Amino acid sequence: MIINPAKGHELHTHPGSDEMRYFIDGEGVQTVGDSGEFPVAAGDFVHVPRGTPHSTFNTGWRQLRVIAVCTPGGAEPALRELPDFTALPPGVQPVWERAR
Repeated sequence: MIINPAKGHELHTHPGSDEMRYFIDGEGVQTVGDSGEFPVAAGDFVHVPRGTPHSTFNTGWRQLRVIAVCTPGGAEPALRELPDFTALPPGVQPVWERAR
């Protein structure tokens, strides 16, 4: 998952899946349940229990790169319905273009 600077996603849940997030690059804030916002950066790992509201927001100037794993699988169709979802073919690197 790649979140561009000053972007993020609203609180949502995955009723049937736990989610694990490993932050590869960038920095941001994460919410999980009633914990409030807490900072995340490269090297951090976050567990989101199934059915727990969560959100992520990029507070840095670089892309926030995250490996997100849902288990058991099945949450992927909901992600494809997000307004800014883009699927890239294997091997294609995402590119951030500055708005002018």
